[in-house]
Amino acid sequence: VYADALTVEAARILGREDVLAEVRSIHEKALADLLRAMDRGAIAEEGRRWIPGTPGKTSGSRWGVLYAAFPCRTLPPDHELIIGTIWKIERRISAGGQPVGIGWMKDGMWVAITLDNLGEALLTRDEGDAAVRYLYSTINHGPPLYSWCEERGQEPGSESTSGDRQHLWTPVAVGRFVRDLLVMEEDDTLHLARGTARVWLEAGQKVGVKDMRTHFGRVSFGISCDWEERTIGGFIRIEEGTAPHTALHIRLPEGWKINGDTDRNDLAGGWIEADIFRWERLTGEVYFSAGIDCQRRQ
Repeated sequence: VYADALTVEAARILGREDVLAEVRSIHEKALADLLRAMDRGAIAEEGRRWIPGTPGKTSGSRWGVLYAAFPCRTLPPDHELIIGTIWKIERRISAGGQPVGIGWMKDGMWVAITLDNLGEALLTRDEGDAAVRYLYSTINHGPPLYSWCEERGQEPGSESTSGDRQHLWTPVAVGRFVRDLLVMEEDDTLHLARGTARVWLEAGQKVGVKDMRTHFGRVSFGISCDWEERTIGGFIRIEEGTAPHTALHIRLPEGWKINGDTDRNDLAGGWIEADIFRWERLTGEVYFSAGIDCQRRQ
């Protein structure tokens, strides 16, 4: 069904009016069927409903169920089935911070799913703190990136494994997730620093990317905090394109917040919504700065 959606988008972009109505009809019918099947096959448990791997079946792998939120966007990230499925996957968490029993091993961990399914879904819900915790946990459960196993036991150095011995999907999931927590496209919005760890800014280092390829052009950005002056500042540069909407997520350490009195001129025409700096039709290079306040209890 997602492929059908992309076919519709491609026909629209290419101006293929001769096939657009047909492929749109195919997609709409298939999507309606899928939504009915998902609703009918969902599992009700403790006041929630979640998506199983097979309609109506409570056992088996959880692989792919959260693709309904991302990248397929079959359901919005705040849909009850997405919320319930996240709850179901997170019901059993290992001491090392990984969901347990979501693959074939009853007490094992499939760490690729942690990022590729769960972490990405959390990013689309702007739950960056939870998402980045899973990044650290996943990396802590892997050897060098070229030799991850598909599933493994919970204990350090576990020899209990299942599936592919060199499961290259896992390092791909790690790389993709790191990219998305820094730079992520969603419809016509470019999200920057959507899931960065709050301690990265606390350490006084610059957080950002250089010459990242995106749907909206080549993107570079950098942000850093001056804790003595109580300011945050940086730049965004978009080359070879324009972002219709840009959202820079300011993920300050706990107890700090952006000063709401920041002048719009300090944001190069942008504005503040809660902890996000926003711009429209951003292209070229802009510099910005804002005050930050400490709300920590003494």
